[in-house]
Amino acid sequence: MFRSVLFATDLSAASDLARDCVARWGRLGLAKVTVAHVHNVQYAGGGAGLEERLRADHTPKLERQAQRVRDAGVDASWRLEFGVPYLEVDRIAREEGAEAVVIGSHGGSWVKEVWLGSIADAILRHVTLPVLVIKVNRLLKLPPQECAGVCDSMFDRVLLATDFSPATAGAVDTVRALARHGAEIRLLHVQEHSRIFPHLASRLDEFNREDTRRLELMAEELRRLGARQVTHEVRTDHPVPGLLAVIGEWQPRLAVVGRRGRGGIARRLIGSVSHEVARESPVPVLVVPSRQA
Repeated sequence: MFRSVLFATDLSAASDLARDCVARWGRLGLAKVTVAHVHNVQYAGGGAGLEERLRADHTPKLERQAQRVRDAGVDASWRLEFGVPYLEVDRIAREEGAEAVVIGSHGGSWVKEVWLGSIADAILRHVTLPVLVIKVNRLLKLPPQECAGVCDSMFDRVLLATDFSPATAGAVDTVRALARHGAEIRLLHVQEHSRIFPHLASRLDEFNREDTRRLELMAEELRRLGARQVTHEVRTDHPVPGLLAVIGEWQPRLAVVGRRGRGGIARRLIGSVSHEVARESPVPVLVVPSRQA
């Protein structure tokens, strides 16, 4: 579990739900939360005095958000910055010693306009820390007690998607840490349909045997570290539908994906896969950048 996180907020009621979820993680080892709001200067407008007006409006809101976290027993501070959101989020997180960035999403789109489209995309693609996307739409449908249960159990049942590349080693490291806390883990490797068919179809069984062996070795290590249960699967499919299908079937509390994969075309694909899964998944998604990011 992370000891320190940056929670990126748009100050909406939906974002408040994600904040309340983060505040519950003190019992899981979280010690510090930095609540941050970045006003996007690319769309600022408003003329002279805008920054002063926004500071006057946002300061009490951010203080209330930080206080809600403190009330849950976790140390919290807040930051209000003006700039390009993904650059500022990354900078603030580094300055505050955060180990991950947490954002909320609502339905098929990101929470509120400031996090829509290119800004949320940029946070996922460029922030150099793991980014945890909490699905606020799911929390909105639950009574408070069940909502609290979802937040408390988020790291208990974890799906890890891996392509075995060094670039996804960061995601594997994260799951190793969760194994030490007794998580139930499922390992998934998707044989990309377009890479296998038609030219390598005759070798599919060979690839499946080799990749199953790799998953078995990973599973053995995770069990030694303390994972409650570890299962694994090799599936032939297109990457995003394959991942989403397993999420739907296995119902993890959290999906963990790497941000980049094997070089060239595959590196572009794994970036796209992690982004699309983060957007479409019904469960929270932790996107972990490569160690070289």
